[in-house]
Amino acid sequence: MDRVRRCAGSDGRDVAAQAAAVVGIGLAVARVGIGAVLDRAFAPLVASVACLAGAAVFLVLTTDFIRLPGMVMLSALVLGLATGSEGDLIPYLARRYFGKRHLGAIYGALFGISTLGGAIGPFVHGAVFDHFKSYAPIHDVSSVLCLFCAGAIPLLGRYPERSTSTLAPGAAQ
Repeated sequence: MDRVRRCAGSDGRDVAAQAAAVVGIGLAVARVGIGAVLDRAFAPLVASVACLAGAAVFLVLTTDFIRLPGMVMLSALVLGLATGSEGDLIPYLARRYFGKRHLGAIYGALFGISTLGGAIGPFVHGAVFDHFKSYAPIHDVSSVLCLFCAGAIPLLGRYPERSTSTLAPGAAQ
């Protein structure tokens, strides 16, 4: 935020407020559009791209590029798109890889972990800022974690084959 405050010679409040709105726009676009993307693309690839986008934003936040109002808005939009895609990717990937039988429990656990991260994240960011007087260390860690996830998600491999038969096991066809 300190870098945003120095953005274009302003105190940064207008830019920060506009960036928050742009994050919201990105979230809304991702929540509506990710379903169409998942209908046409391999979901782990989409998830990896979202993680790479998040990593890029965290890297930009640690550079002097963030002093440019246009870069602040672009970063805010990309952050909103990456974050918004998560809400649709979690249930989609859970369903494709684990099937319907225990989807509620699996999705609930994954969503709970995601929600916990959303609750703890601001606290951790604040604690890191209080200690280092900068967000750069936590942005560096966040970027590395996003890169790790971008590389790990494709390791899920192809979607498991599921039987489309409605017959009970052992029943005559």
